[in-house]
Amino acid sequence: MSGHKPPNPTSWHLVGIALAVLGGRACFAAVKTMVVAPDGSGDFKTMQQAIAAVPDNSPDRIVIHIKPGMYGGQILLPKTKSNVTFEGEDAGKSILTYSLNVNDPIPADVQRMFRGTGVVILGDDFQARNMTFQNTSGNHGQALALRIDGDRASLTNCRLLGWQDTLMLNNGRQYFRGCYIEGRVDFIYGSATAVFDQCEIHSKNGGHVTAASTPRDHPFGFVFLNCKLTGDAIPWISTTGPSTRPDRVTPKADLGRPWRPYAKPVFSV
Repeated sequence: MSGHKPPNPTSWHLVGIALAVLGGRACFAAVKTMVVAPDGSGDFKTMQQAIAAVPDNSPDRIVIHIKPGMYGGQILLPKTKSNVTFEGEDAGKSILTYSLNVNDPIPADVQRMFRGTGVVILGDDFQARNMTFQNTSGNHGQALALRIDGDRASLTNCRLLGWQDTLMLNNGRQYFRGCYIEGRVDFIYGSATAVFDQCEIHSKNGGHVTAASTPRDHPFGFVFLNCKLTGDAIPWISTTGPSTRPDRVTPKADLGRPWRPYAKPVFSV
């Protein structure tokens, strides 16, 4: 005997969930690529210009290759823009950044329902890889780095950085692999079914990791497979003074609280 344990049936079942999240879809369509570069060396200088050039309801996958740089302002992928990939060259260098929260004045080009949100994904079959999505507003209320409303989104090797409500998974089925996600308050939340596979989930100054609002008839909400849970060793210091007493130990985090009555987060190691 080799000494290897037989596969855990529950683990295989959870892997099956991950496959179901993606709808069992194989991608054999053609791929078309456009390049965004802030210095003007690509096809477009801004993300929103590139998105506007994506054909509506394209059967082909459109890859928006994002050169290193900081891309500010809200970015919205409409419902009609499906099969779109945001592709960075390095997760630490291709950065989509936003600095507003829900309490800030609403810019003229932002819809009220998406206030305080950096990137909004409404189209189905969205993909992202080697990207950073961040909201730098800090401890000032809800400030989303990324909101996904479309179905079958897939993110690989991405960084999602924020404080409160970093990642909103509002609908659909989503899959995250090898991603780093950090925040403090309810920083992974929403009603979607989502699988987090081999991700690092980092709690800043304690707080709540998840706030699921899973519908009653959905068997799964958020499923964390072989993820690493980490946290700040030193209590966070706000700009208005210390956030804790000097004698406080390392801040504690909890795995989640229900946003609505039927929340279903699962952590499997």
